[in-house]
This record gives sequence, C-alpha cells and structure tokens, in this order.
Amino acid sequence: DLGPSAGLSATDEARAMAALQGGRPGGARRIAPDDPASRMVTVLAGDTLYDISRRHNVNMRALIETNQLQPPYALSVGATVQLPPPNVHIVQRGETLYAVSRRYNVDTRSLALLNGMSRPWAVWPGDELLLPPLARDQAREPARVGDVAPVTVAAVVPAVPVPVPLVPAPVTVKPAAPKPSQLDSKPIQLAPAPAKPPVKPAATPAPAPAPVKPVTASPPPAPKPVAPKSAAQPSAGAVRDFIWPVSGNVLKAYGASANGARNDGVNIAAPKGAPIKAAAGGEVVYAGNELAGFGNLILIRHPGGWVTAYAHADTLAVKEGDLVKQGQQVGTVGSTGNVSSPQIHFELRKGKEPVDPGQHLPGL
Repeated sequence: DLGPSAGLSATDEARAMAALQGGRPGGARRIAPDDPASRMVTVLAGDTLYDISRRHNVNMRALIETNQLQPPYALSVGATVQLPPPNVHIVQRGETLYAVSRRYNVDTRSLALLNGMSRPWAVWPGDELLLPPLARDQAREPARVGDVAPVTVAAVVPAVPVPVPLVPAPVTVKPAAPKPSQLDSKPIQLAPAPAKPPVKPAATPAPAPAPVKPVTASPPPAPKPVAPKSAAQPSAGAVRDFIWPVSGNVLKAYGASANGARNDGVNIAAPKGAPIKAAAGGEVVYAGNELAGFGNLILIRHPGGWVTAYAHADTLAVKEGDLVKQGQQVGTVGSTGNVSSPQIHFELRKGKEPVDPGQHLPGL
C-alpha cells in the first residue's frame, strides 16, 4: 500500500514536494552495514547465473559486473559468486525522493518500494536510501566495479576456434522426467469474434388478386454451439493470469523433442518487428544480450514468484527496473541469438523451475 492519494499521481506528488529541513524525527533512516562474507554464495549442481539471481533476488547484470564475468557465464560447482554490495545514497540538504530518483535515473515509485516507503515519500537530510545495484550518479563519472575483488568462475572454452551456435544453456534447470507437451504446431491466435450465422432472406409474398398478408419463411433453427477444443487443458490449480506475448505458429513446443533435446519454453514464429507484449504485469529484471544463444532477452518478474522470458527480440522497449503492465509492448520480434528466422522464445517459470506455458495461458 503506497498510502492515500491527494488527487495527484504518486510521482507528481513526489515531484511537487518541497525539500525538508533539519533531521528526521527520531533519527535518520539507516541501511544495515554491509557484510561481505554474507554476500558470498557457493555454486550448486545445475546452477546457472539466472538461478542464483532469482534465488537471492538480485539483478543478473549486477552479478555479472560484480564478478567481472565473461560470456557464456558458465559456472563450476563449488565455485563462489559474490552478490552485489549495497548501493547507498545519503540524502543531502535540499534533496527530495524525486530529486534522488532523477539523479540516479531510477523510477521514483520503484525507489520508494525498494526502501519500503509509504506516501508521502518524505526524506530528510542524512537519511540513507538503498539504490538498485546498477544505479549510477548521472552527474558524475559512472562508478566502476573494478575495485571489487573478482571471483574465479570457470568458463566453458570451445574445443575448436570456430564459432559454434550455443543452445540457451545458461537458464536451463535440470528438470524431473519431462511430461509430453500439450502444445502442438497449431497457430496461436487471439480468440476471434464469433461469426454471425447467415440470415435467410424472407420469402417473396405469393401474388394474389386481392391483397394478402405476406408470408415469410420460418427461419432455420439456431445451431447448437460447439465448444472449441483447447490445445492445452489446464491442470488443477492452474491460473489464467497470463496472455500470449505474440500470435503465430508454434515452431518448437515445450518439453523434450524427438532428438532428445529439451525446450524449456515455446518458440513462436511471428513477423520481424511485430510487438512483443508482456504476458502479465511486473518488473523488468533483465534486458540485454549477454546470455549466449538468446540474443536480445527480456526477463519480467511477476507477483507470486512467476518469471517470464522473451528471447531473440530485435529491439528492446524496456530497461531493467521498469514496471510494466499486462499487454504493454516490451520489444519487437527478431532473429537474434541462435535462430535464423523471426520468432520469440517464450518461457514461463515458477521460481527457478520452467513450466509448460500451455498450462497457464488461455486455450489456443
């Protein structure tokens, strides 16, 4: 709950607030002191950088920079990875929360939520505010992570010096025995409006010497509605809070294929440049192209521990930290990464485990 509104949006209200003078009654806000030892985590069997970022609720790009990692970001079991240190700003005289958000190019509402603040978003000189790990003072030279001791993380080295397309291994989690997908290669389309049944024209009145009342043909009985077949029947407890990010033909269904390869999502063909829409509202936790094989990738975290992934995008319309609504455009369809035709690789995950999108999206 962000508190009551005075007729202004939260951001407009924050923009209109005057800077407070003096100190916060009862003492300044303080962030817990940094404990470097508590930020060291051990890589477990099957772990990817994505898994660690979700498990510890940290930004994946911040993990990459903190540990000075290089693509394809492969991790060795037993290696240690350092979580990003707290990024703290001390409020100066004359600053408001809105001024701080502009200084670091951070969404004002997101900054308030990160610090557990309720409206009005009042800050006093001396207060400590927690910033996103990658937030940098726009008025100064961007800070670098070179002063952070690098952590040794083993990387996979190709056996031959010829570039080889990589499958999207970085976000693959070893699953239990795969269940056959309930999706097939039928086109994914938004449900069309039901076609109106043809109306049979009225019969022409029979001629008669004397005026008679025209006789109209009785309309045919209305056809009984036939329930459409769904390509995926929801499992018990399944939700319908997600929508398909694009419409098109399924190129690769979820689950194991005939050659033994596993797809943790669904690959959907669509025209290059077609809009990619957020499957549900949430926060963008990654928008970049550092993960080998995925090309331009967007990850959105949703309430309830859900995460959606959108790979192979041509362009990105959002950045990390953005809050998006369901149906909002987050990018455009492309063929970046290890694919040769325009498409989107769409994944749905509950925590770190991939799930079949067909179980949680509207019937096809």
